[in-house]
Amino acid sequence: MSRRLGVKVKPSMLDSYTAESKKPARFPAAFVAAFCEITGDHRLQRFLMAPKQRGLLELGERVSSMRWVLEQMQDEVARLTGRGRQKKGKRKRTRKLAKEE
Repeated sequence: MSRRLGVKVKPSMLDSYTAESKKPARFPAAFVAAFCEITGDHRLQRFLMAPKQRGLLELGERVSSMRWVLEQMQDEVARLTGRGRQKKGKRKRTRKLAKEE
């Protein structure tokens, strides 16, 4: 965390933030992103988000997972029909396209 924050963060500092006996010690908000990145657990960041931002993030995650499922289904259909799935932006050349060119 020290390297990411540019501030020396000692284990004793982190311990004091979680110790019940040391109420005055508060975890600095500036440490949250680095802490979550290092631990690989982003629940603290989500907890601190406003409800609207948390909802938008969750919506984006759902859309992303639905898109992944759709791509998997397209790949399976392509495999079963013997056709490769076309990547977005590429169109299969047809007689109509050939005439237009």
